[in-house]
Amino acid sequence: MVQTDAGRELVSTPTLVIAVPPRVWLGIDGAGACFSTALNQALAATPTWMAAQARFVATYERAFWREQGLCGDAFSRVGPMAEVHDASASPEANAALFGFLGVPAPARQGLGEERLVELCIDQLAALFGEQARNFTATYLKDWAADRCIATQVDIAGPHAHPELDLRPYLAELHRLRCSFASTEAAAEEGGYLEGALAAAEQASYALTSRV
Repeated sequence: MVQTDAGRELVSTPTLVIAVPPRVWLGIDGAGACFSTALNQALAATPTWMAAQARFVATYERAFWREQGLCGDAFSRVGPMAEVHDASASPEANAALFGFLGVPAPARQGLGEERLVELCIDQLAALFGEQARNFTATYLKDWAADRCIATQVDIAGPHAHPELDLRPYLAELHRLRCSFASTEAAAEEGGYLEGALAAAEQASYALTSRV
């Protein structure tokens, strides 16, 4: 049986699947109390992949860059985005460009969202022409500012994909009827979408094996 404070009330459940990053889980009041010290240490040492990153998207009525014979991909050391890609849903509609920001999280916070968006559009215009300013919408997602993704120790960013070996703790987790389903807990491909699928499959198997 696992009991933890979810913010407003004590929640008790016969089984628990944890689908948030390990460090985020430990940030919930009382969450670490149900685990051994060794498991909590392993969870605290597991970084959240790309937690310190940010992504920008601009949408357009048409993929004008393709009309110029451009693929929409770019890598740059000038401007806020380190790389840019064509994110259009189809050749005919829902045109978009997106980029991963190369500006560190503290600097992004200092600039502010409005200024960052302006700089991203300036960079797209420099790369693909002034038509880049005729966007229909812009979106900026800063994972470092999302408390459901990043913790303070994640802001510096990990240098390698997360590796969390839960094998030494399987008996403990089985006793608590608890499973991890975030990509950081995957036995393979940790940090990737494939890792999230693998971790979810592992958690599903663990649940059904306890029935």
